[in-house]
Amino acid sequence: MRPIIGTANSTASSNATMMYSGDTNTRIFSVSFKARSTNSGKVYVGGDSTVLAASGFELSAGDSWSLSFSTVQANEVPGTVKAHVWHMSAASTSDKLDWGMLLET
Repeated sequence: MRPIIGTANSTASSNATMMYSGDTNTRIFSVSFKARSTNSGKVYVGGDSTVLAASGFELSAGDSWSLSFSTVQANEVPGTVKAHVWHMSAASTSDKLDWGMLLET
């Protein structure tokens, strides 16, 4: 397993931003998201490039959300969800989303 962290911000209110742009076959054990406390609006997280206010999981400033796709134990295999599917969007390009993933090696 290997952890990876990052920060994403929307490039435009009508476009979703991909968070992880590495190997498209990399599966994840878990993922966590946190909207920055300094955000002026809401950010939206989803599992494809069409995530917007109407289709994403909504996070207000300071909110967090975590998902686990597998129990992390010795010799445990990750879930079937790929790291590259996660996208975010926001009404303002200044709003940011911090994220972390536990990836397969």
